[in-house]
Amino acid sequence: MEPEVEKMVPSWDVGTSVALKLKTGEEVRGEVVGHHQAASLLVLRGPSTVLLRPTPLRMVRTDQIQSISEAVLPRPTYDTRLPYIDVQRCRDREERAVQAAAVEAAKVGNNVTAEAQQVFNALAKTMPCTWKGRDIVVMTDVLVAPPYDLRSCKQISPNPPLLARIQKVLSNERSKLGLK
Repeated sequence: MEPEVEKMVPSWDVGTSVALKLKTGEEVRGEVVGHHQAASLLVLRGPSTVLLRPTPLRMVRTDQIQSISEAVLPRPTYDTRLPYIDVQRCRDREERAVQAAAVEAAKVGNNVTAEAQQVFNALAKTMPCTWKGRDIVVMTDVLVAPPYDLRSCKQISPNPPLLARIQKVLSNERSKLGLK
């Protein structure tokens, strides 16, 4: 393309409406649908001449453009401004998500059987539970050791009514799971 023509159009943005005069004297109008700078090619979509027919595409070598009589950049049909981002709010949200993920990860026992994990999940629905090795600690007061039945419940701190309640819940959850 001639240097003076290059100065007329800052870039061949897609959607720009142009009217060109070629070195052959031909005038070409259309909307830019593509530009390949290395190949010096401009692809224009011209007006359709027949109703319900595809619009014609025209390839023009940019070095054959003599002048540009019109170049109207398209108006954005959407808001191009980025919204305000509260970075501290993002960090707080990330921290809460990491903490929640850590809590969920702590609910998965290491080196425990599928049955043990099922018992833990069932107990954790109604009471706060944590893993201590292969043992389940319920409400920080009762330890449920393998094989996770009524006889394996041991008090950590003296609270007989709580032990009885946890044994009852454990018995009901084991029967729901189909365990002995």
